[in-house]
Amino acid sequence: MYVPPTKNTPQHGPAIRALREKDGLSVEELAARVDMHPQSLRNVELERRPISHVKLNLIARALQVDTAAISRGATPKQGAA
Repeated sequence: MYVPPTKNTPQHGPAIRALREKDGLSVEELAARVDMHPQSLRNVELERRPISHVKLNLIARALQVDTAAISRGATPKQGAA
């Protein structure tokens, strides 16, 4: 069941997109790395679909950041290349 974001819901999508674009990855490339359909990842980035903790962790690992960095708004982990 879809639950629309509220003021208290973390907005991970814009941070994921910013980090993905910073790394020069397409939606398709990141989706393949985390075993997601590209449209599902697009929907997460556009806040049309919530993301599970498992997928958030996989995306963070693929982007070489901590999940907390995504929650804070696309702050790359220190020392990540």
